[in-house]
Amino acid sequence: MKKVLIIGDCHSENIANENLNKDLDFDLNIYHRPGLRIVGFSNKLNEIKDVFSLIKLQENKYSNSDLIMPWLGHVDILFFLAKHKNAEKVAEYYVKNILKIFSNKKIRFIEPLPQFINTQIFIAPNDRFYDFEERLEQNDLFINSLRNFSNEFNLMPPISQDKFISVLSPIQDLRNWNFKNTYDLLVEEIKDTINFYNMEKE
Repeated sequence: MKKVLIIGDCHSENIANENLNKDLDFDLNIYHRPGLRIVGFSNKLNEIKDVFSLIKLQENKYSNSDLIMPWLGHVDILFFLAKHKNAEKVAEYYVKNILKIFSNKKIRFIEPLPQFINTQIFIAPNDRFYDFEERLEQNDLFINSLRNFSNEFNLMPPISQDKFISVLSPIQDLRNWNFKNTYDLLVEEIKDTINFYNMEKE
């Protein structure tokens, strides 16, 4: 049985609570941490203790996994990319570091959850709230770069935001999110990924 690991932020925890591993023909684990992001408050990428430092410290959680599915970027877009205007650079940093850390694993990226119109539930006292249009611009740049880099490195195309939107309707408010529908979507996408990489034959 193939072992699959999703790495994400707090929304991954909600998915992990939905019948995890029930009647699946693969072993699914979800590593989640609230607020997990690719980079931090600085746009100097080489100075940041970021998700990759954390991943390296958690090697026991993924060393036996066959398929790694990173699901990050939502928090970066929400708080930071609209400020630094560096979505494409962050996407490149993200992909190249994931491929370096998991050089002996199969990889498929999951595009970040779409930016919701109402995100006030996330805002801490010292955070600036960026308008939806500001976030959407960086969101689109980020996912386009993620798709391009996946193609460049011969990876399966990422699971797209459009597929999440189809099960998240309405998109205006995260509090309307249907976790069960999202879980079911991910399960089907994982099956497709295992077939794409011919992992059953390995």
